[in-house]
Amino acid sequence: MALQARLGVSITAFPMRFVPMDDINRRHVSDRWRWRQLRGLQCVLLATRGLVSPNPSFFHRAFGTSVEEFEEIIAMPDRYIVWRTSYETNGAQDWRRLYRAFGRSAREDLFALLARLNRSRQREKDVAQSGAFRAIVEHYYPGGKTPSNRPPEADLGIQGLVLECERPLESSGAEQSNACAQPTKAARVKLQQ
Repeated sequence: MALQARLGVSITAFPMRFVPMDDINRRHVSDRWRWRQLRGLQCVLLATRGLVSPNPSFFHRAFGTSVEEFEEIIAMPDRYIVWRTSYETNGAQDWRRLYRAFGRSAREDLFALLARLNRSRQREKDVAQSGAFRAIVEHYYPGGKTPSNRPPEADLGIQGLVLECERPLESSGAEQSNACAQPTKAARVKLQQ
């Protein structure tokens, strides 16, 4: 942002993951990154469609205004990042309160637990046994299950989005329904015109 302002130009960035030339499996992860942080960054880039906008307000909303805020954003559960507006007052505030109560060491332990849960074949049991982290883990895996990757359809309007339908639900009365009786095969979400 500072370089953009100093040069008086618009700069758009496209972050890519570092992979050493000799890593034929392309699975390199620096010891400074945790699985949750990489997944969180992927979610931020998904929400921004892979670009870092030159618009300062959009950039700060997506990536934060400080290193601490950026680290907090990429630690959030996937749906809280991608659908931030829908979840700001519906779960994310409680998650923030819990997350901010942990010190650096406890956050590292949380990230390690989340990486194990991501690979777990008995996640419900593992979440039930997550001890001091149980309340915050419920935000990532409610009841030990993987949550829906998007908010309820009715909440999509908050984000300015609609679900593309093969056949909309019939509505009663003068209101036109925005709900789908049969979403398209891919159930794509598209921007409202």
